[in-house]
Amino acid sequence: MMKTAAVIFGDFQPVKEKNLRAISAAAAFSSTPEEPLEIWSCCPWKGESLSLPRCVLTQLGETEVLPDGRQCADALEKLVSERSISAVFFPGGMLFNEVAARLAARTGGSVLTDVTMVRNLSGDEITVEREIYGYNLNGCFTARKWPVFVTLSDAFAAKELEPGPVEEVQVCPLPPLAGINRSASQLKKQDTGLAQAKVMLVCGRGVSKEGVALMEEICSRTGCALGATKAAIMDGKMPESAMIGISGVRAKPEVTVVFGASGAAAFMKGVSESKLLAAVNKDPDALIFRYCDAGIQDDSQCVLENLHRMIMEK
Repeated sequence: MMKTAAVIFGDFQPVKEKNLRAISAAAAFSSTPEEPLEIWSCCPWKGESLSLPRCVLTQLGETEVLPDGRQCADALEKLVSERSISAVFFPGGMLFNEVAARLAARTGGSVLTDVTMVRNLSGDEITVEREIYGYNLNGCFTARKWPVFVTLSDAFAAKELEPGPVEEVQVCPLPPLAGINRSASQLKKQDTGLAQAKVMLVCGRGVSKEGVALMEEICSRTGCALGATKAAIMDGKMPESAMIGISGVRAKPEVTVVFGASGAAAFMKGVSESKLLAAVNKDPDALIFRYCDAGIQDDSQCVLENLHRMIMEK
């Protein structure tokens, strides 16, 4: 029989949709509906922030501690074995991609990351879809080694859950590793709320460190959200939590203004649903000008300085 589990994390609005995707996938593909769904929480959790289905909620982690990948894997490996779990569904993101890969290696199972759709899950195999070739095509992948560990991309469509009683809450405290102590308040700061933003500015590789400071000041004064391309994050200009695109957040703001980004396909996936997309780039041949509704061919620093001046004069 197919028994599934969902891993969730946090108790903050910005990660609610990620948790719902994992829970709904586990509920949809479990062949044992008579049993409560297994839900495993990777940090201090208050269930009232989600309408949980009938479930057994196992809480991992001491108060104010979010385990790292190795800690999560240590605890989850034990749960998978003890409770005879066939498939575990995780929210998307680099942390859980790491955890899923660790668990597959330890258990001799399979890992499928950044999944956009589960086409089939039976006792014999699981077939999923995910984006490939620069995120321009969808590919189908099948795994037949159990247990299977699946992380879900932001494009995965969650199904509506039917609320039910939480039958049991177990707390399995995990001591923090040396140097690891990310508190709930720190996690709140990392969860930028980009997915819910109405107006968003995006920092690309072409923005200088001085330009990043101007963008932060502009967003602080106007209430805009501040995101970044993967290239800008790899350059150390912005934190990973600000990543926009297929590897990060897919936002749907009313207005998005992109500074100094070329317009790579993986990034454009994150802003393609903006109602109004504007871009600033000094390169007249920048790919992003093909996609945006309005474009300014100019140096990002110059435009940011003028925008900052206008805001300060108000």
